[in-house]
Amino acid sequence: MTTDEFVCAALLSAVRAQLGEWTTRRATRALRDCGFTPQRATVRQALHTLTERGQLIQHDNDSNRRYFTLSPTEDTPAARLAEAARTQPDLRTAVADDATTLTLTVQPRSRDCWDWWLAHVGVPRDGVTLQGPVAVATGHRGGVTVHLRGISSVCRPSEMTR
Repeated sequence: MTTDEFVCAALLSAVRAQLGEWTTRRATRALRDCGFTPQRATVRQALHTLTERGQLIQHDNDSNRRYFTLSPTEDTPAARLAEAARTQPDLRTAVADDATTLTLTVQPRSRDCWDWWLAHVGVPRDGVTLQGPVAVATGHRGGVTVHLRGISSVCRPSEMTR
């Protein structure tokens, strides 16, 4: 096994254990914890190699921030639920924070769409709170804790009374 393959294996092991969003900086720290002293270019190459293999997904829709997450083909309850959620048009991001925790950011087009998301993750309407302009709620589905973030005016609790 080459050094590059060892770096990829160590990094993938760390990502599987900790999940969440992985930047070059976070990956470098994890590799240092494993006893490696990688150059930044080596870490970037490992992240891209794992992406090419389909083990990570690269997210760079914000030009100022690029990060990687474990591919939903990796078998965890949160990753499977994230993969299922990706078929919904309102979904903006689905990040498996760990094996049993998922954060979904949605931008529903209507109150009915928002109600569907709340029911989908088992949150009553009165379980929604505001954090600045974002409506947040926590629910559970299939053994996964789901943190739901709504970024549309239809998600605001004051808008939810009929």
